[in-house]
Amino acid sequence: IETSGATEALNSMMLQSHESMIRIFPVWSMERDVTFTRLRAKGAFLISASVKDGAIQPITLFSEKGAPVRLENPWPGQTVMVESAKGDQSFEGDVISFETEAGATYGICPAPVKK
Repeated sequence: IETSGATEALNSMMLQSHESMIRIFPVWSMERDVTFTRLRAKGAFLISASVKDGAIQPITLFSEKGAPVRLENPWPGQTVMVESAKGDQSFEGDVISFETEAGATYGICPAPVKK
């Protein structure tokens, strides 16, 4: 119990989900590599993500119940790809919103830069 406050503080630095928005590494120092696995977000989502060499790496989102997700774009100014068994979708802008299916896993990453 004495350390639960510290754990909650660290979790909140890596993942926040309130006001219908999920934020990945909202206040984490990008100078420090870190990984989290299956942190719970509101809406029945389990999220895994990491920071390596100052950049957010691809994110995995597992939907337990099949709810809509709203994610603040972890790569501001970049197009984001959402990959699933049903196909890929691309999103632009500050907020990524899409429907999920119960039991489905989604890969979220910046889209490749076209040359």
